Amino acid sequence: MIFQKISLRLLVLVLSVMLVSVAVVGCGQSQLNPSASEDPGAPQEPQGEHHHEGLVEWSAMYDLEAGTYDLVFQESEGDPSIMVVFLDARDYNAEGDDLVAQHTAEHLMEAVPAMVSPGTEIQVVDGAAYNLALEPAGTTYKLQVPESASFIVMTEHFAWEFDMQIVNEAGTAVESYNAVEYAEPHSH
Repeated sequence: MIFQKISLRLLVLVLSVMLVSVAVVGCGQSQLNPSASEDPGAPQEPQGEHHHEGLVEWSAMYDLEAGTYDLVFQESEGDPSIMVVFLDARDYNAEGDDLVAQHTAEHLMEAVPAMVSPGTEIQVVDGAAYNLALEPAGTTYKLQVPESASFIVMTEHFAWEFDMQIVNEAGTAVESYNAVEYAEPHSH
């Protein structure tokens, strides 16, 4: 009886790992460079090919308390919009889940969410995807965070191209960490 329970649990674990592996390998995902920079805020370089290369160019983690924030883009660099995806980091804690998060964000972006106008309040919840219109002189969106959590923020373009910041109600920029660049920098 004990061996049956252990065998069943082991079988479920093995099948779960195989399913995730097939999903990741099937989409041509690669692993991040294991020799990442010691600076947790420094961008890490991915290795290999990516699913629909170019959809996700950048990601970082943000610890956000419940409340209201401003998502600020200082300039648009000539881009009329940027797709942004928010993922609850608690759902991506296991090794290799960074690839699952990237894959999830790419699929959300493939659906091309409806365009959102500047000044609109948007919800920061797991799986929220937005196509944010940008104005050349700068754009601000209100972020409503209903529950305190760490979020993976994934963007269609490099956040630094727009001097993107999440600013709390006190006017202080929230520090990002574990930034990853999924593509080579480019010019517009």
